[in-house]
Amino acid sequence: MAGICIDTSGRALTMALWDERGIMASYSRPALQRHSELMAPELGGLLTRAGLSAGDLGVVAVVNGPGSFTGLRVGVSFAKGLAMGNRARLLPLSTLDAMACSITLESGTASPMLDARRKQVYAALYEMSPEGFRMVSGPAAIEPGVWLGNLPQGTAVFGSGLGAYRALAESLGGRITLLDGPPEPTAEGLVRLARMRFESGAFADIDELDACYVRKTDFETGGGRQ
Repeated sequence: MAGICIDTSGRALTMALWDERGIMASYSRPALQRHSELMAPELGGLLTRAGLSAGDLGVVAVVNGPGSFTGLRVGVSFAKGLAMGNRARLLPLSTLDAMACSITLESGTASPMLDARRKQVYAALYEMSPEGFRMVSGPAAIEPGVWLGNLPQGTAVFGSGLGAYRALAESLGGRITLLDGPPEPTAEGLVRLARMRFESGAFADIDELDACYVRKTDFETGGGRQ
């Protein structure tokens, strides 16, 4: 059985075909807000490289948030259509969980932070171990100074939120550890998380799956498009 992971939550479009042996083919490039245009042709390219057809997909795993509101809507809609059309099971993936799966840290606490704009970050705190991770706090949409100031001593921080607020993080004087980790989930992290969720049976109903925005959408707040 083969599965596909799809992430449209950030600036990149990341997709990975996988089976019980690991990654079969992957794609990750800046999408420049063209996720909807790129997904179908890039999926076709991945399937061709792996010698598969869409009908061979038994699982469609999709990142459903937090992240770009527009990107999440596009990705979730595409994944639902793909799963329905091929009678595949649907797996929702948390962006922050996928970030935790995208680094190698066998002990201590880690906090992925994603730039949420509006002077906020999407963030969560995880306890890391050789067996995996456990969410301790979050997910939250929060001011970076508030989040960073309350992290446990030595917490490893990474992600696009760190890139956006690195000077602020550095001003804490070494109380936290700044990782040169990925700004967004990697293909390897997505597949690792998808396989964990698959083994635990954390499937979603196609009719019920929606994006998890964490904070109110621009439409709800009367703001501009994101």
